[in-house]
Amino acid sequence: MAVATTPARKRKPASKRKASRKRQSARQPVARRVAKKWMRGPADVAAVKNGCYFDNAAGERVCDFFENFLCLYKGRKWAGKPFMLLPWERDLLMRLFGWKRADGLRRFHKAFVEIAKKNGKSALASAIALYMLMGDREPGAEVYCAATSRQQAAIVWSAAHIMAEASASLKGKLQFTPTKNNIAHPASNSFCRAASAEAGVNEGWDAHCVIFDEIHALKNRTFFDALEYAGAAREQPLMFIITTAGYDRTTVAYELHKYAEGVISGSIQDDEFFAYICAVPDDSEWDDPTVWHLANPSMGVLFTKEAFLSVLNEEKASEN
Repeated sequence: MAVATTPARKRKPASKRKASRKRQSARQPVARRVAKKWMRGPADVAAVKNGCYFDNAAGERVCDFFENFLCLYKGRKWAGKPFMLLPWERDLLMRLFGWKRADGLRRFHKAFVEIAKKNGKSALASAIALYMLMGDREPGAEVYCAATSRQQAAIVWSAAHIMAEASASLKGKLQFTPTKNNIAHPASNSFCRAASAEAGVNEGWDAHCVIFDEIHALKNRTFFDALEYAGAAREQPLMFIITTAGYDRTTVAYELHKYAEGVISGSIQDDEFFAYICAVPDDSEWDDPTVWHLANPSMGVLFTKEAFLSVLNEEKASEN
């Protein structure tokens, strides 16, 4: 009996094989090539291996929302001017919103940002709240501006309220109820509210975004855990935690700080945790001006080196 054989495939000429490889290379996701620019450590390298990629357009969309629709509201120098991002703010937003999972959803579900006072953290947090309210394309979004005290929670919410009312593009699309600390976006059936540990958490909350300001003041986990669980039913929730450094090692803030350090160093692998710590090295001298910008990336724009030195001298004198 004759044995049927499969004819050998004819090998393509070398020139065609080379052209084919070029076409395949061109079809590789552009995001992978762009991601190399945004990979800042072992966490990002591991995330790419897990299928994560960088969507430059997604990051730029958030930055455009800030600069085209929002206005600053404090100080004679800045009030009424567009929210033009500082380099560190643009870098943070691009990385936080640009990274995607393999399925196209946002990579990061929790962000821990630690930065010194007077660097514009509350304004940044409030602006993110507005974007998550009406810019993230989430129907029925619930956004909570959270803090330990009612007063601190109201500060972040009030900043979002003022920025939104100052924007000709946004004001007509939103409804404001200051007596209830509520901003509503009727078109998407969404809202942004203030929330505090003093008031507690309603079990019916379905948070798309939680902005937690000054978490170093939180003394127990109850409120934090409730807020974290509040976003469990959302596809791509975001818990954005922004705070100054604290010194109490028994707090949630210190626990998050150590976890963030582990993510940055690579000792902890967590694709969904965004860690951003602005701090001077532990062995630095307090009066060394070459390291001040590491903890104060807004120095030279929001405040001067001279003003910063004056505060340092006062604090040093009070310690003595």
